[in-house]
Amino acid sequence: MFIPQARWLLTMTLPVALACGGDSTPAGDAAADSGSDAVTPDAPWFEEGVPPVALTPCPEGWREVTGNAVTECDPYPVAGVSACGPGDAHFPGEPECRPIGDACPAGDYATTLPTEGRVIHVKADAAPGGDGSLAAPYDGLASVSWNSLSPGTTVALAKGTYGGTLPLRPGVRLLGACAAETVVTGIDGPILAVVQVTGSGEAAVLRNITIRNSTQVGTSTADGRSLVLAGVLIEGAHEIGVLAVGAGTNVSLTDTVVRHTGPNMATGEFGFGIAVEDGAHLEATRLVVSDNRATGVFGAGVDSAIRLTDAVIRDTAPRASDRADGNGVLVQRGATLDATRILVERNHSGGIMALGTGSAAKLTDVVVRANVSQASNGRLGRGIGVQFGATLEATRLLVANNDELGIFGTEEGTSLSLSDVVIRDIQPRVADGAGGMGIVVQDDARLDGSNVLIDGAGDMGLMANLGSHVELRDAMITRIGDAACGPETPTGANCGYGAVVISASLRLTGFKIHQVATCGVFLSPLTGTTGMTFVDFESGVVSGTAIGACVQVEGYDLDRLTHEVAYRENGTNLSSTMLPVPGSVDSVGL
Repeated sequence: MFIPQARWLLTMTLPVALACGGDSTPAGDAAADSGSDAVTPDAPWFEEGVPPVALTPCPEGWREVTGNAVTECDPYPVAGVSACGPGDAHFPGEPECRPIGDACPAGDYATTLPTEGRVIHVKADAAPGGDGSLAAPYDGLASVSWNSLSPGTTVALAKGTYGGTLPLRPGVRLLGACAAETVVTGIDGPILAVVQVTGSGEAAVLRNITIRNSTQVGTSTADGRSLVLAGVLIEGAHEIGVLAVGAGTNVSLTDTVVRHTGPNMATGEFGFGIAVEDGAHLEATRLVVSDNRATGVFGAGVDSAIRLTDAVIRDTAPRASDRADGNGVLVQRGATLDATRILVERNHSGGIMALGTGSAAKLTDVVVRANVSQASNGRLGRGIGVQFGATLEATRLLVANNDELGIFGTEEGTSLSLSDVVIRDIQPRVADGAGGMGIVVQDDARLDGSNVLIDGAGDMGLMANLGSHVELRDAMITRIGDAACGPETPTGANCGYGAVVISASLRLTGFKIHQVATCGVFLSPLTGTTGMTFVDFESGVVSGTAIGACVQVEGYDLDRLTHEVAYRENGTNLSSTMLPVPGSVDSVGL
């Protein structure tokens, strides 16, 4: 639900204490306020300066990065991703480029051909009329009787470039010499995909192959069939690089790269790297998905499941037809994502999105960074979005340098669970320079978290809005806002609020709110709504703000903001205000 950016709200004058020496304050409140500096909050980590957020020890092959408030982990060396040669890739967690799959052999064929079972040889420059033997190989894919191959048969492709398609029966293995020098280009014609599995049963296998510049989908697996890709480069396919559809369908990827997928040439739609739909399952280890369109990895439909380990999804471009989207990962309508040790960076519109009841994202050792605003309108660019009843469970998560918003949750039934999470340096959106929010939870969504650091945002650190409930333990919000705002500040300006609660509830236990331009915490109802606003602080510090607590709720019980809470070094500790009330954040439609 979208609510326009807010109105001015003026409430009663609260009898609260001000830090300035000349303020006139009722005696009881003055005593309470003057005592707040003397409070000693009970949180062991306060002496350390930041919550005990544990992004380390880093996964094997990742490096430690120091210099920010918390030691972080990066899956690539200091120099970044290496520029690799043909058939090579720089996989996350590895020091440099290496071959995609097996290294190229000295001879024509792979050195790993089986010694048992039938082997059919194909060589692009062979003489016509061969019989598929090593001595007389077939000269092209069309010479192979694909529909008659039995399980256990291996088709060996020599180095070379092959036009045509690969209709693989269950249990058939296609083995190239190496991805760098064994290339299949598809055909011009009404064929869905270069590779299709043609029956149910044992998984078909594709290994050490490049599929390049095909006019169709790279691989398609459907109707309960199975496919294994190992050491495969899919480059310049159209519509979708890897497609899995239907209940019982299983696709496994290892040492696989999917990049530069183009849109449908007639409509400009799609261009997905990977799509998993209608109950299919896909599992990938050592995966690079880059420079695709609209969505890098897409899942849709109940029981559709995507499991990614040691993967990177980067540089997804907007959809060609309207320059919208460009998400890194999107699961919706009941699809799920289970991601471990992955990097999602430099996509458009959003890094990771989970939309709809039953959709879920489980993230462990994940970095979501530098995702940018949508090209069509300069909005979005969010790190993670969870909407319409979806769920997020994240452990050891870094969300950094994204546009507009770090983590967003909205709508009833949506729940977010965060443990050991850093959200930092959130940038304003391109369209109007607004935005820059750490976490926003609204419209009855719920967030529970521990060991959370929100460090650096232009508008606000944390927002609970319109019936939502947020509870954080051992949390810090710091470096919020470029400049302080006042009653004359125009609506939509970067006001620098640490925590904002509007007709919602927030509980912080063991917390710091520090170095915030305007309000450490901002409380307000929303005009025209009946929702109550509740904020409960326990054992914390609010410091380095223009106003520690901006209270725009008539008759609010200030004891709820001061239980073992120290207000220190603020321009004013507690005050009624008439500052602009932030509005809701736009949802992203299904």
